Amino acid sequence: MPVYRDEKTKKYYAKFYYKDWRGQRHQKLKRGFSRSQEAKKYERDFLNELTQGSLITFEHLCQHYLSDNEGRLKPTTQYTSKNIIRNWLLPVFSDMPINQITPLMIRKWQTELMQHSNLAPTYQRSINTKLSALFNYAVKYYNLPENPVRKAGTIGSSRSPHLSFWTLDEFKTFLSGLTDEEDVSFRVAFTTLFFTGLRLGELLALTPADCNFQAHTLRINKNYAQVTGAKIIQTPKTSKSNRTISIPLFLCKILQTHINRLYSPDQRIFFNLNKSSLTRKS
Repeated sequence: MPVYRDEKTKKYYAKFYYKDWRGQRHQKLKRGFSRSQEAKKYERDFLNELTQGSLITFEHLCQHYLSDNEGRLKPTTQYTSKNIIRNWLLPVFSDMPINQITPLMIRKWQTELMQHSNLAPTYQRSINTKLSALFNYAVKYYNLPENPVRKAGTIGSSRSPHLSFWTLDEFKTFLSGLTDEEDVSFRVAFTTLFFTGLRLGELLALTPADCNFQAHTLRINKNYAQVTGAKIIQTPKTSKSNRTISIPLFLCKILQTHINRLYSPDQRIFFNLNKSSLTRKS
């Protein structure tokens, strides 16, 4: 750890090399120290901060996190992560070195987030969880000493405050309004949803091969999603979502009749619907 003396100014300076978080080599030069020990301390503190990830900004951390998870996460999960980071995290923390983001800063940010009238408590929790995941990544791969989100605590709720379910009479009233010829697929889809409790993505992924009308069962082993216009069939949301469920005989007949209308037995049963159209219709 050599230091140097400038004979003209009679001051000491530190000059050394270091590698940044990209692995690129740089020279650091700092002048104006009255004592050699001060120059040595500057170099020691600089390198110590470097090992703690201080030279990587939050924006660059996000870029590396997303790149590292490409192919590891489901496309829908990756898409959600990108949206949360772009809309709720980068506008606040973008240019800040990650080791300068403190629990107090995060608590202030959390307070502003909680006061946002358009954010449901469950989405507040999702945003906060994503920030925590990013700092966990920094702890593991960028030598950040600790995750400041853990000290700041959590916000929002992991569950919706209430769930609303149709009664059978309400469902029949709704179904009676679907009388147009183009509503046939919607009638079958909503009937399947009501009597099975499937998620929309599970419903839209169903194929004729998933139906066992002799055993009166449906096999749920995939999920349908659209990400930036691309149609994707992926594994279910959780391992427990991979299941076989029993369905009533009348629903078997409804689905069988609908399947007979398909152009090809390899088509998805509800190929002409999507989550947006189902949501608008309901």
